[in-house]
Amino acid sequence: MELAVRMKKIVYVDHEKSYSNKLSFYLKSSGYDVILADTPEQAHALCNHQDSPSLIISDQKYFDLYRPLTPEKVKFILLTDNAELENSLNAAEKITDEVIFRPKDVETIKLVVDDILTVREPGDEQLDKYFSINVDDILSHSRQQFSLFLKINNKFVCFAKTGQDFSAQKIKLLSDKGIKSVFINSRDYAIYTDLQFTQKSQDKNRPLHVALRQKASLFFQNRLSTSSIFNAINKENAQRALGSLENYTQIAMQNPIVGKAISQLIDNTPILAEKNSLMATVSSCVADLWKWNSPKIQSRIIIGALVCDIGLKDYPQLLGKKKIELTKEESKIYEEHPLRSYKMLCQVEDLPEEILQISIQHHENAGGNGFPQKLIKNQIHSFSKLIHTVNEFIETIFGPKGMLLSPLEALNQMLMMQRKIVSEQVLKTLYKVFSLTVPKELENVLLPDQSGMLT
Repeated sequence: MELAVRMKKIVYVDHEKSYSNKLSFYLKSSGYDVILADTPEQAHALCNHQDSPSLIISDQKYFDLYRPLTPEKVKFILLTDNAELENSLNAAEKITDEVIFRPKDVETIKLVVDDILTVREPGDEQLDKYFSINVDDILSHSRQQFSLFLKINNKFVCFAKTGQDFSAQKIKLLSDKGIKSVFINSRDYAIYTDLQFTQKSQDKNRPLHVALRQKASLFFQNRLSTSSIFNAINKENAQRALGSLENYTQIAMQNPIVGKAISQLIDNTPILAEKNSLMATVSSCVADLWKWNSPKIQSRIIIGALVCDIGLKDYPQLLGKKKIELTKEESKIYEEHPLRSYKMLCQVEDLPEEILQISIQHHENAGGNGFPQKLIKNQIHSFSKLIHTVNEFIETIFGPKGMLLSPLEALNQMLMMQRKIVSEQVLKTLYKVFSLTVPKELENVLLPDQSGMLT
């Protein structure tokens, strides 16, 4: 996609002077020509000047006084201190190009500005509308359901339309030529992964929502690329899990409730967001070794791991503490967070049941003394058992007083001290994920692809 920014001149007026100084500096450092107006009247005069800007960013006062008088060619972003206004006004109403509840970080606004001021050539499509699928995976699915695309010179070219006969030989030919991935659009991808809840929103391509998805993608990529735990995984498996995390995060965040929850997790509790992305990718690698690699399974495991702790997004003070370090009141808040997560996610129409089960069960354990329901082993969903053990593994790695254990040290400690409350099958597979020798105590444990079940 050839992207070109038309005129990069921006007029910005805001009663919050410290915030406006911070945002204008950030936009200038990103290559924009920003004029900071002192008053709504000054901003109005600049917008009606012969050399008018491409965009105005304003607070509510300018919007109320001058929005109807601003030339139509000037793009408009309203920064508001009213959270409800962000949801009630949108670009479809032609009132403004975007309404943003003033975020703590200025990166979100910069990404929105990028999207609004980007001019796309005829025939270009937004990158976030397409999702990659491994060529080999296509062989096991009905190709007649979807239009398939190749990415050529940053453009998406359709080479097989919905309903068109497309033989396995032709797919193999692509594979033989070194083409590893094909692409489908977001609507088809939702069908392919059975994630139709993502298509309920009518404004998923609002500049703000596109920006939040882009921000999440950059956050997870940056955090995982510097994670010693993630980098200890076999490179091929790690990259496959990272690609799945990228795809499923992007499609899930097209639902406004899920998108907002993940964004708040990143903004309010970045440490927790990083941990959950690690939990999602490690769980994906474990499932992959069991041949649980279908999109329907992988999507639920990854999205479930990513959002299961959203009930903690408003309690950053609890993070970084071991359970024994929490006060009685803090322990109560912490142990109720799976129920809060579950209630939040129940608001999402058609959210897969497996994701809901993960949200409320990911702290239940095989010993029957987990929380919040103290379920016994046979009452816990298989995906929840997987994520519980991976979560315990990651928490064990982050030892007391900031000490970081190696994967081998963490797994050996779990084998010695937590064997009765975690899944031995997951524990054994974690040794394999990190290319470690499986201990003799676990050698005879059958994995789910051998036994047909996860215990």
